Amino acid sequence: KDEKLTFASQESFWKDFMKEDFDIEGFREYYDTLVDGHIDIEKLKAEGKTLRDAFNEPYHDYINNTHFIGRVFTEEELYQYVDEQVRGNQDKKKSLYDLLKDSCPEGINATFRFAGESEIYSFYDFIDEFMRRSNDGRERGVTYAN
Repeated sequence: KDEKLTFASQESFWKDFMKEDFDIEGFREYYDTLVDGHIDIEKLKAEGKTLRDAFNEPYHDYINNTHFIGRVFTEEELYQYVDEQVRGNQDKKKSLYDLLKDSCPEGINATFRFAGESEIYSFYDFIDEFMRRSNDGRERGVTYAN
């Protein structure tokens, strides 16, 4: 077969391959489950397996798995990249008003109730009450556990 030999740079493969007891047929069967020498993630999912299962296969150590790496950053590049992503996402932030309006099929005609309470609020009254409670909580130092 004329395929990409993505395992070729693995020193451990060649050392084991040179041993008389290397199971070449077992390795070929394993290699045939790969796509161009890479783990087929979709096939794993369909078989109910996880990536951990794939990494525990007997011949997995011979495969170069660099295809999981999108980009390698220096520390400075990583911080710069994250800062750029955060700044870019700031423009996409929605106000509470827009978030609620967009998430309710009824839009501004929706009514709301706080969990465990019976009072029903109109759209605008709910936002006002939510903001009041949020500000009161911050002033009192209330934090919410995850």
